[in-house]
Amino acid sequence: MNKTIAPDGTTYTETSTAGQFSRTGITGQIMNADGYTWATTVWFNGYSSSGNAVATQNGPRGWGITKAKFLYHYYASGDKVTAKAWLLDAQLNGTFKASALNLLEDDPTDVPAVASITASDLRAGKADGFALTPYGATDGGELWTGKTEGYDCIFVAQGEYVSSSCNPSDLAAKHGVSLHALSADREQSIQVAFSPAGGIMNDAARGVGFTKLSGSVAVNTGTPASGDLNVPADASNHADALASSGVVIPLLSATD
Repeated sequence: MNKTIAPDGTTYTETSTAGQFSRTGITGQIMNADGYTWATTVWFNGYSSSGNAVATQNGPRGWGITKAKFLYHYYASGDKVTAKAWLLDAQLNGTFKASALNLLEDDPTDVPAVASITASDLRAGKADGFALTPYGATDGGELWTGKTEGYDCIFVAQGEYVSSSCNPSDLAAKHGVSLHALSADREQSIQVAFSPAGGIMNDAARGVGFTKLSGSVAVNTGTPASGDLNVPADASNHADALASSGVVIPLLSATD
């Protein structure tokens, strides 16, 4: 998928032609997202990731239907945005790599780097091009944050399936990074709020139903919460990277 759309939360399902290809997942991206109220949601084999400018759901190779949704919470009639989605490692009949209708495998350099990160990479602490910080296991899955050139990301592994969310670093400095990862059986759910410059306070996290894991990360593994997590500018040693009013991190849910 590579087209101009209305960012109204419409769900896009892969074409029948794409069903001829096995795949390892899906990545969706909103191009030039510049506000904190953008959400990208993707599905593969029933697992879902709701993230920011870039969201990925990958796992073991299979034929599971993929879907993507792009939402601007203040959408007004006539608004347009460029959105892209990729089947990951698409292979015809499981052996021949090729591109299906409007898939962007023709130019693999265009696929966001986060798309290739697997559960094995994360557990080994070696994700190509990413500096990873592990946060261990939670009820909702194993958690890492990662930085690469130009992007800040969250990764959650639920078994061999990986959910991720990324924002451009300049946007992450103002609005953080958010993720909601949901397993296919709905037994594992985790919302993550990531402030790359730190500053998350216990009271602010508890106020929205989250638990602070560090100055940079807070999580919720219970019923998904809504609202914003506010990070005051004067609560971080890196206040120069924060907006004057602090960081406002939207809490995302894959059911939005």
